[in-house]
Amino acid sequence: MRTSNCAPVRWTRRRGSPSIHVLREAVAREDWPGRSRVGEDGATAVWLLAPHSPDLAFQKEVLALWRSQPPGEVDPAHAASLYDRICIREGRPQRYGT
Repeated sequence: MRTSNCAPVRWTRRRGSPSIHVLREAVAREDWPGRSRVGEDGATAVWLLAPHSPDLAFQKEVLALWRSQPPGEVDPAHAASLYDRICIREGRPQRYGT
């Protein structure tokens, strides 16, 4: 089991879906929880929240954060998937076909 040097974040559920508000607060406080901070499983779990946000602006913020992370912190497939989701929401064709 990997350990993390970041403060634990309590994830809550509202209306049956993960709380994007909690993720937004955690990112504002601690930056994006990449692989080196929360391990592969933690990074994947946190990634699953971003594409399901109803807030397009937040999705774009997350994508910009991912692009600013050092290599290896964010799975490129996750970034491609979020990019394509943003394209769909904006009525543009997908780039990566995810």
